[in-house]
Amino acid sequence: MRGAFTVPNGIKLTIEAGSVIRFEDGASLKVLGSIESLGTKDDGVTFKGKGYNITLADTGAGGGLFQHTFFRNGGVFEVMNSESRFEDCRFESCEVGLKSNQNSSISIKKLSFWIQ
Repeated sequence: MRGAFTVPNGIKLTIEAGSVIRFEDGASLKVLGSIESLGTKDDGVTFKGKGYNITLADTGAGGGLFQHTFFRNGGVFEVMNSESRFEDCRFESCEVGLKSNQNSSISIKKLSFWIQ
């Protein structure tokens, strides 16, 4: 992924098990609609790059679902005015990790942070 990519309001981005999303340095993903990252125990989803940012903004209920998803070498994952669920996910070597702002709701089931 290069530059800034936006998922518009009313659109759902679905990422299937086994997918690897590679970000160029400083790239970003902004979700105004919704996102589902549907990894499985045997076949996760990986987001990786250097200093990339992911933002869920004003998505409301059901804005983000992340199952068996790994975030490697990112900058910040920010949830603003949105609802997001993380199930069996891991943040590795991220600059900031997970950040919640402005009337957000985050549900966490088995989330780990690794610093290398």
